[in-house]
Amino acid sequence: MNLKELLTYSRALLRVYPSPGVAPKDLAKVVEICEFHWLDPGQLLCDEGEQANDMYVLLEGAIRVERLDPNGTKRELCRLAAPALLGHMAVIDNSPRSASCTATTATLIGSLNRTRFTRELGDATRRGVALRRILLTALTTQLNTANNRIRQLIFEAAPVEAATASPKKKAQFAKTSARELEKIAGILDGWRIDGTQMSQLERMKVVLDDDAKRNPRNKRGPGSF
Repeated sequence: MNLKELLTYSRALLRVYPSPGVAPKDLAKVVEICEFHWLDPGQLLCDEGEQANDMYVLLEGAIRVERLDPNGTKRELCRLAAPALLGHMAVIDNSPRSASCTATTATLIGSLNRTRFTRELGDATRRGVALRRILLTALTTQLNTANNRIRQLIFEAAPVEAATASPKKKAQFAKTSARELEKIAGILDGWRIDGTQMSQLERMKVVLDDDAKRNPRNKRGPGSF
């Protein structure tokens, strides 16, 4: 891959993951050390539960992310369009893959194996700085996205009305909430919901704290938990 292509991909990544202090030429050096390969539509990139040995940079194409629910049914969590980072959480905390990723179109992937990834994280050069900063941005983005989804889930539930809702509506809300939390778990890329936890989620109650009761703006205003 030539320098022009590396810079093009790096600029696109920085638009998605704006990282202060990281120049495209520095991030290009990170992309450059990846191993590149194309996936055909429908080809599996990684499978839920398998050992994670690489983090990935999605450079072209798109990926469908799926995971098994407590009943063993595979459910789609989201679709990622290039450019994007994925698979980094499992490499960071040495956990199994928490979801399966499949190409939905012709897709170009850059892979950074665990050994090289670990070495580059501790590298004192601008390449190492670029990798660390874009990872921090990616992790922060994941957390903010999950926080926003949790806030939306809670406040769209209309907890005041829910207190007097019929048993049927309460059951439907609990079911919807539990499934939405499954998706949030996929965003955080670390939670695992087994049958016991799911039954607890289905019995969840939403309660307004004193601050939210005093100030209606806190119910629906911007920000994160």
